[in-house]
Amino acid sequence: MALLTLSLPAHASSYTHWGVNAGVFVVMLAVVIATIMLHYLGLTYAWRQLNRRPGSYRHRRVLYGILFALALHIAEIWLFGLTYWLLD
Repeated sequence: MALLTLSLPAHASSYTHWGVNAGVFVVMLAVVIATIMLHYLGLTYAWRQLNRRPGSYRHRRVLYGILFALALHIAEIWLFGLTYWLLD
């Protein structure tokens, strides 16, 4: 049975930007966590606000929920875009 060994290509040993890659990874990980929290908190807020209107039509509350979720997604896309722009 042959032993599988992994080795880096010859040019990989001269790569010196590992710190930059690690920094970008940490920043993007923070943005992903912030996006998840923004989505969770935003949907929780919308759910609570929409449940305060028991007399309103159900279809209207569903429409408001969908529009709020769409606005959250747009804000999250802008968050990733802003991060990309700042890192560039």
